Amino acid sequence: MILPPLPIDTDHWRSRWLHLNDGTEIHRVARITWENGEMIVGEGLTVCGKFGFLQMPGILSRMYADRCAACCTALNIAQGSGAPYNEDIAEP
Repeated sequence: MILPPLPIDTDHWRSRWLHLNDGTEIHRVARITWENGEMIVGEGLTVCGKFGFLQMPGILSRMYADRCAACCTALNIAQGSGAPYNEDIAEP
């Protein structure tokens, strides 16, 4: 199941790609219920269809963790490491 990405404005680009609590790669958020309205953690769904507790990765993970291949394919962006924003990759 592939879902459209959640629109998140440029000021909160860090909230677009999050870790699932059981994995090391980062996923693009499709739907999420933010905890405490802080846009850093919450229960949600990823573009590639995974459900669970999502959280903002630390700075090194945002720069170096692998992006989920299925999320990248669904968004038609290059696979790689870290948030696409760090590579000036525009998301749809």
